[in-house]
Amino acid sequence: HSSSNRNGIFYISDVNFFNSSENLSAKDVILENPLIIYPNPTNSFINLMVNESNNKVAMVELFNSLGQKVYQQKSARPIDTKNFKNGVYYITVHLSNGSIMTKKIVIN
Repeated sequence: HSSSNRNGIFYISDVNFFNSSENLSAKDVILENPLIIYPNPTNSFINLMVNESNNKVAMVELFNSLGQKVYQQKSARPIDTKNFKNGVYYITVHLSNGSIMTKKIVIN
């Protein structure tokens, strides 16, 4: 089958399967995720840790579940969450290498 001009329809013949002998490990995951945010859930502070020595936190933004920015800082210092309402928040961390990561956190 030709894959052009089929209006978004794909056929089983379009799928290629492959096997890999490489195993995923915790080390691989850590290298892919240079940012650790803990504890989660939290009721007092959020701590940020960057696993890469040549990378630093440039800015941190905290958004509520409605997408409203409720907090911002330009360092990796712990964030006091005692004055935030309980609920789900999204923390966006901008790193010095230009990467941006967003994670869901729960404040209770």
